[in-house]
Order: sequence, then structure tokens, then C-alpha cells
Amino acid sequence: MVASFLTNLARQPKNALKKDENEDEINHGSSICIQMLAHSQRIKLRMMEHALTASLLSDKHATSLYAV
Repeated sequence: MVASFLTNLARQPKNALKKDENEDEINHGSSICIQMLAHSQRIKLRMMEHALTASLLSDKHATSLYAV
């Protein structure tokens, strides 16, 4: 029983290091997810901007046709 306690105690720092490594991997994965989400939001905003510009240009063109 004492031997298993000492064995477990000796393994603890290794397990703690492994846990920190896992947390680092999780944090890195979360960071990548946040970056991808931000990138997709920028793309979505850019697409909306292009659609609005196209709509405004179309309206301007239509207005100029009716003015003639």
C-alpha cells in the first residue's frame, strides 16, 4: 500500500505536466476557432458590402434610365 502511494506520488508531476499540455492544446484549438470565426465574419461583412454596393449601383442605373 505504501509502495503504491509512493508510486502514485512519483507519477503526479508527470500527470500534472500532461494536464498542462492538454490545456495548452485546448487553448490553441480555441484560439484557432476564434480566428476562423473572425475570418468568416469578415468575409460575411465583405459580401454584404459588395451586395449593398451592387444594389446601390443598380438603383442609380435604374434611376438614370427613368430620368431619360
